[in-house]
Amino acid sequence: MKKNILVSITAVFLFIIGLNSFSFAQDYSSIFELPNELNTKYWLSRFPHSFTPIMVDYIPTDFLEFTNVNISNESAPQNEPSVRISRKDPNRVVAAWRDFRTGVNPPLRRIGYSYSSDGGETWSVSELTPQIIPNAPLSSDPVVVVDTSGNFYIVTVSLNETSGNGELWVFKSTDQGITFNQVYEMASGPWFEDKEWAATDLNPASPFANTLYCSWTRFAFGTDILFIRSTDEGVNWNSPVQVSDAGGVQGSFPAVGPNGEVYIVWLGSSGSGQILFDKSTDGGLTFGTDKVVSNSPNAWFPHLAVDVSGGINNGYIYAVWNDLRNGDDDVFISYSSDNGDTWSSSMRVNNDPVGNDKDQVWPSIAISEIGEIAILFYDTRNTPNNNIIEAYIARSTDGGVTFTNELLSTVPSPTNIPNSDIRFGDYINIDFHGGKAVPVWTDERAGGVDMDIYTAIVSQLIPVELTSFTAKIVDGKTLIEWTTATETNNLGFEVLRSRKNENEDWMTIGFVNGRGSSTEPQSYSFVDAGLSGKLFYRLRQVDYNGTYNYSDIIEVNGVTVSTVQLEQNFPNPFNPSTIINYQIGNDGFVNLNIYNSIGEEVAQLVNELQKGGSYQVIFDAKELPNGIYIYRLSSGNYVETKKMILLK
Repeated sequence: MKKNILVSITAVFLFIIGLNSFSFAQDYSSIFELPNELNTKYWLSRFPHSFTPIMVDYIPTDFLEFTNVNISNESAPQNEPSVRISRKDPNRVVAAWRDFRTGVNPPLRRIGYSYSSDGGETWSVSELTPQIIPNAPLSSDPVVVVDTSGNFYIVTVSLNETSGNGELWVFKSTDQGITFNQVYEMASGPWFEDKEWAATDLNPASPFANTLYCSWTRFAFGTDILFIRSTDEGVNWNSPVQVSDAGGVQGSFPAVGPNGEVYIVWLGSSGSGQILFDKSTDGGLTFGTDKVVSNSPNAWFPHLAVDVSGGINNGYIYAVWNDLRNGDDDVFISYSSDNGDTWSSSMRVNNDPVGNDKDQVWPSIAISEIGEIAILFYDTRNTPNNNIIEAYIARSTDGGVTFTNELLSTVPSPTNIPNSDIRFGDYINIDFHGGKAVPVWTDERAGGVDMDIYTAIVSQLIPVELTSFTAKIVDGKTLIEWTTATETNNLGFEVLRSRKNENEDWMTIGFVNGRGSSTEPQSYSFVDAGLSGKLFYRLRQVDYNGTYNYSDIIEVNGVTVSTVQLEQNFPNPFNPSTIINYQIGNDGFVNLNIYNSIGEEVAQLVNELQKGGSYQVIFDAKELPNGIYIYRLSSGNYVETKKMILLK
């Protein structure tokens, strides 16, 4: 049996990675004593890596062939990626990362970035942010955020070259991530600012709409979680507010609720590790009393997301992290349905066997606008050693009750590092909006120490796979039929109708119960009362947890009759042309002919098989003399005639 790298390692493996054995209990406390940039010893003891490049001879056999894309595409190491999708234009995405292309030994930390204009499928050539921060040419720990105007921001820990302290600065782009030529100071002083994360209130109806928030750890006399905000698009930031009630804290993560609530989680040192939480209901001006989300032995920094879908889980808060409670690292999730006052029991997200000496680490969580949860993490379940990693995604469409686990990486990655200063970082990231999840992770599939930033093209899960959706006229009514290939947690289908195919015009006309969960094809139908004219229909498929998806839109010419109906021509009398409208209640062969007053056929307007519906034809009589004419409609056993007058 292979021993877990995070618990005990064989002598051979120790030689490979060049580590000395020492106690986690002793070294775990160092997380809260040193900024993470300076805490080399614990990171090296905690996470897979190799100073000597290793070869990967494992080939994955169980993946869904997600397309992988190299974003950074640069031979020097890049790590600690962050990503954000524009809420103004979901095709616009920006990713940023820590970049060492200007120096590896000694390490020169810069911020690299790239943007996508097609939802993450292709990316611009990566660039570095400009060195425009006064007295701080080097930066680290990039966090991408976006506002409602479509501006992108990269929040950083920038290193003051005189004092050696970490300072918080933000780069701003007003051209959708093409350039980041504006920079603003957020927080600095005679201490080290570390492990920041940022968020924006993206709800236009919130009293704090478009406010930017940032939380982080200040290493001064101990550690505290602090918080600041900007109400003018990142230009000015208020004085820090203390969030944590006690010291011994690190690695915070903020998120915003549906009504402007600010939620923050972080790692606490009590016992062998705790996930802690606090909230603000006044836009971050004040915070309450810290609450324990979970006692989590040897946990790593938590991430947070809030369901703002408007569905049944709207307002639920979800925290994710990894810890060693089962002897190896697993990913856990806990949720709160009451604004963080109480939290559910922790649930294991990864579905490999418990205690199998395999690791799942660094989870990042995002929730789409329809309530689908996606969690990105590193995983070693398939690989021969824990120093070979793959990216996995876990997804839930039932509010976190159950999760799928899917392999994202098409090629496994070693974990080679050139020195103890250039590590894999300590986070990866995911965002989820506009029907796509965009994960970003550090990947070394190129070999050596060529760390690149990769993504995968991930569409949202569709709990119900709709294979057909049609409408036709039968006996004067609209018969709507659809079939599904598979269903998961399917409550049913709302049937919607519109005359104009405009958002405000859609109305629900019925509901058809679903089959719950099924892997067999299912058929459904709905009959709409007869209405004449052009009609549009679509389905709104609803899950048990309230999330929903819309079908494509179909069009039909509605009728009000079950047989045939021929309307009086208009205008009448006419010269030289007139319009004839008619309806047929079923599919059938249709004839529409014109006769003169002595019964001779003078024109044939329709002679074909037509679907049930409403129709209009134009009769041009410019070659005919004045007089009374008869027009005759026939379909099946039904015939109807009317008179009209040509008067030139």
